[in-house]
Amino acid sequence: MPGDGSGRPGEGAPAATEVPATVLSYGGQGGEVVLDDGSRMTYPPEAVQPEVRLLRPGQRVRLRVTGDPPQVRALTLVGLALRP
Repeated sequence: MPGDGSGRPGEGAPAATEVPATVLSYGGQGGEVVLDDGSRMTYPPEAVQPEVRLLRPGQRVRLRVTGDPPQVRALTLVGLALRP
């Protein structure tokens, strides 16, 4: 899964990881994507970058994932930059 999330003392927080995915569902409450390895992740509506006007099932996106357990922090379309 993205990021090592080891939580070992002195190593700080796990680094953010960018991963490609495909939209499964979307809506006002967020949605769900499937990663290239077949695993699924949900994303909150605030993770969707402002330049993304519409998402549809099957659309390819890029995610910024952090934490343990991994959580989607940002989502944008393939070809667009993820904002810091």
